[in-house]
Amino acid sequence: MKFYGELLVFAMLLITNLRVFFVKQVRRDPLVVLAPFTFTISILQVFAFGIDFITALGVFIGLLVLLSNFHAIFRYFEKLYIDHYSILMKVWAVFTVTLCVLAAGITIYFAPVEVPSRKLKIAEFQMRYKGRFADGFELIKPFEKANAVLTCFSPNFTPKADFRSLKNIDRDKIIIFFPDKRGDTANYVPYLQQLALENYTVFSIDYFADDCRWMHSKFEDLKISRRISIVVRSYLNDKLFASQREFYNYNIKMEIGASIKLIDDILAKLDGDGGANDGDNKVSTTPGLSKNQYYLVCDWMGKTSLDEYQKKYPEKIRDIFLLDSVEQYKTPGYGVIEETDPFLATLLGSKRDSAFSTSKMLALKTSQKFGGKNDIK
Repeated sequence: MKFYGELLVFAMLLITNLRVFFVKQVRRDPLVVLAPFTFTISILQVFAFGIDFITALGVFIGLLVLLSNFHAIFRYFEKLYIDHYSILMKVWAVFTVTLCVLAAGITIYFAPVEVPSRKLKIAEFQMRYKGRFADGFELIKPFEKANAVLTCFSPNFTPKADFRSLKNIDRDKIIIFFPDKRGDTANYVPYLQQLALENYTVFSIDYFADDCRWMHSKFEDLKISRRISIVVRSYLNDKLFASQREFYNYNIKMEIGASIKLIDDILAKLDGDGGANDGDNKVSTTPGLSKNQYYLVCDWMGKTSLDEYQKKYPEKIRDIFLLDSVEQYKTPGYGVIEETDPFLATLLGSKRDSAFSTSKMLALKTSQKFGGKNDIK
């Protein structure tokens, strides 16, 4: 969806700028309203998918086009006659058209490699929660802001997937995945899909609670800017970033406890035991007394946290696996960006992976660690 939204923005900007070469002696120029409309869409892209190079480029070009067409927008709403656009406006249009074409070319060249879960015949759904680590989390109501987004990939495919599609899953093959904050769940999706194809049910939760800060700046810690802020800091000074691992370890430990409790609650609902979301509708972050056991998987940030948690609560953990322990994994901490974010992968010295070889390799290593298959097609 993000890729198509970006293409839509650049296509509408292209139309907005090309019109100045064809509009002559007209009462009104209706295409000029595309300028504010497109700028609004570019902003919505940021709120929906966060800030990165291409979404920021869309906002930047959209703002340039909006400001340069402000006078034309005014004339349109005042129903003033337009004879023609000036030479200066046409020169500016050539510049912005060139920018749009280059931006669209970059977007297409670095397009993500993705396959919808529906085509793979696996279930994918999300559950949204509000709350804090100190008090617990509860499912949101319509129009409420989510502080945690749970994404599940399950081998039990249903056309309208939700938590009820987990009814007949293999309880011995449940994985809870903890994404590195340089990737978030979105940049591990192909890997999580591969695990679901191998009959694992995988849960991954992105938290944005106000009592678990990852950055000192409030702006950098916002949902839309956290990932790019952490990526930039890691890219510019990897040694300094690595030196803060203990700080990340503390936050990941909070996420582990909360995630296990949330998933315990979901499984309790499926078993007809009500679950913590019934009654007071609140899920605490203290590990529950349920007999469910899970496999835990993390990337670079969570290594120490998983080790410590397994020692403290061995009755809850079947086994753990660290993605960054795989030598062939070229972008530890960033996710399978050769497939999900080829632009960033290129900056880090990797290439676009259209064969999903990275996600398949990581899924194979994970399955082997947990006693599963020795080959993945």
